[in-house]
Amino acid sequence: MDDYKKWLMQMQRLCSVKEYCIYDINEKLKKSPLNEEDRKNIIDDLIKQNYINEQRYVQAFIHDKLYLSKWGLTKIKFSLKQKNINAELYKEIINEIEEEKYVQSFISLAKSKWKNLKESDPYVRKQKLIRYLMGRGIEYDIAEKIQRLLE
Repeated sequence: MDDYKKWLMQMQRLCSVKEYCIYDINEKLKKSPLNEEDRKNIIDDLIKQNYINEQRYVQAFIHDKLYLSKWGLTKIKFSLKQKNINAELYKEIINEIEEEKYVQSFISLAKSKWKNLKESDPYVRKQKLIRYLMGRGIEYDIAEKIQRLLE
């Protein structure tokens, strides 16, 4: 079996287990002995066979990062941008997220952090919580709203 078929089958197996975007598959294929044209052809084949579907990938990525990994939308957008995902694919999905549900998904995380803060000055404590939430990729106004809900 030649390298092309071997790598195509390997990528098909990979994509049948988990969602991948074009960028991820291309990064894996760069480690192969295949030339640029073969890598491009494998990606084209995977798209034609529906092993790779960017829309499906974006939906799964946003859901998993938001609700399982507790990432904020800023961090999610940045990560998708790094993977060269078209902004049009994720803007619509992100706009459909209800703010109240978004805020609620971070309340338990914020409560846990709030309990662990040792700072006695309430202002400094609030700032540390907001900074922590922003580090998770949550927008400033949402982080502030979450902090106010904990008071």
